[in-house]
Amino acid sequence: MGPQREVFELRVPCTTVRTETEWVKTVEPGWNVLVGPGEIAAAATRAPPEESNAAPYGDGRAAQRVVEALATK
Repeated sequence: MGPQREVFELRVPCTTVRTETEWVKTVEPGWNVLVGPGEIAAAATRAPPEESNAAPYGDGRAAQRVVEALATK
C-alpha cells in the first residue's frame, strides 16, 4: 500500500503531483487529485469531498471471512 491509498482509507485529502496513478479508485470519489506543478497550491487548499462509506479496496475483514468459510467446510 502507498500513501495515496492510506490517506484515502483515513479520508484525508491527497494531492498527487503526477498525470496518472495506479490508485484510480482514490481519484474517482475525489479524495485524491492529480495535478501538474502549477496546480499544487489550489489542489492542496481545496475542500475535502463529501463523506461516504465507499470501500473500493474492501473493509479489512477478508482474512476473517476466509477463516469462517474454511471452518464451514
